[in-house]
Amino acid sequence: MTAGDHASSGRESSERPGGAFEFIGPLRDETAPTTAGPLVVRIPRGVTSKQALLAALAQGLRLPDYFGWNWDALEECLRDLSWLSAGREVVIEHAGLPLRGRSRRTYLQVLDAVARRWRERSERRVRIVFRASHERAIKRALAGGRGDGDAESAGNERD
Repeated sequence: MTAGDHASSGRESSERPGGAFEFIGPLRDETAPTTAGPLVVRIPRGVTSKQALLAALAQGLRLPDYFGWNWDALEECLRDLSWLSAGREVVIEHAGLPLRGRSRRTYLQVLDAVARRWRERSERRVRIVFRASHERAIKRALAGGRGDGDAESAGNERD
């Protein structure tokens, strides 16, 4: 992914819900960089269950054995990341919007809180990336709206 792939996400203050996320054009099928580069975790389209999402994150992030398989445990681990190499950048890329309704909102709130926390700290960069076409649905979900009436939920997502 190049810097040219990124939409201008600096328009919104990081103080607003979702302001700490990045929104990009269509994702490319790239292989993850070596261990010296960022740890890239790709969440595929079509993830509809909390357990499937947590499993993808646990595997991709190599979450520790004590991970509790719930939202609080996910937030705790994402705020820590001490089991990864010091300073290693973490990128969580979403090919689609996972989950629906309240579960989606909770997941987005966890990611938003974590992204904001890491922006305040300098020892590691954590990036949460979504496709630009999902920005509106994400902001609606974080603002308390349903957030699941987007094109993807209707099964006709466009690139």
